[in-house]
Amino acid sequence: MNRSAFYTMTLVIILLISAGCSSGGGSPVSPDPQTGITSHNPAQSTNTHLLGFYEFYIDEESMTAEVVTHRSAMFTLNVVHFLNTIEPPGIGTEIYKLIYSPGFADVDIDVTIGHPFEDMPQFDGYDVRGIFIGDGGPSLAHNPDLIYPIHGEHQMVFPDPEDGMGGPDGYTRWYNPSEFMLSLNPLFSYVEANESSPNYYGSATLCPYKYYASGLEVTDNLWDWVTENSELHGVTYSGASNTRNYYIRFQTSTIGLKFNYAITANWGGVQPENHPSNAPEAVACTADYIGNLYYLDEGH
Repeated sequence: MNRSAFYTMTLVIILLISAGCSSGGGSPVSPDPQTGITSHNPAQSTNTHLLGFYEFYIDEESMTAEVVTHRSAMFTLNVVHFLNTIEPPGIGTEIYKLIYSPGFADVDIDVTIGHPFEDMPQFDGYDVRGIFIGDGGPSLAHNPDLIYPIHGEHQMVFPDPEDGMGGPDGYTRWYNPSEFMLSLNPLFSYVEANESSPNYYGSATLCPYKYYASGLEVTDNLWDWVTENSELHGVTYSGASNTRNYYIRFQTSTIGLKFNYAITANWGGVQPENHPSNAPEAVACTADYIGNLYYLDEGH
């Protein structure tokens, strides 16, 4: 039986944590940064986290089922909450170039992200990504929920036309404000950053990011670095600061200089066996465009 003949069940797996639990209980996703021990907030009666969203396709004739993972938290955290509260600020910027043209402004900017906890290797993060969030319009044909920006209408991250630097390392759906406003835990939801545009929420759900890791330099090519340094596991060490370059175009005639951002880090726990803890999805890819396919004859 083909998939279209299946009927679909949607299963949402949630974790319920009661504030009435014993003193040793608490949230498994909000460890105390000083001790690594989880604790609960007695002022909050319940705390609900969406940890997974799966779709089951069931074939009633063969009594088999196929499970498709739409989203799994896998401890991919949004660390903006931490960076908002530390001093000095966990985000630093340096603008190298501003170009104003009729209708748009280009910004060539270095963005530094600092690990919020020093001397705590149990909180080393992996596959850190600084996600730029703006507006979007069209959606991908296979999934209308994947809304992306286009040149000339929305905020864009793309390579500097002069030197080719500053383009995105990839695109991700993680922690856009359209889809991640429901969790009560700030580590698993969109959080308005101190440097974001106040009261603005970009509509794009597929957003560009730059990848951060200790040893990855400001303008390094991510694909080359990852393939040459796979043994490093893309770690951002406790207390380290890393910088990456973005080239951003803002449509000043329609949207203005508005943006949101999220910063993701993968982390599996404080025990040594939880390290490394890389993202389950690919974080780097490369593609070579060779123009039209060369056609010789039916066999070639």
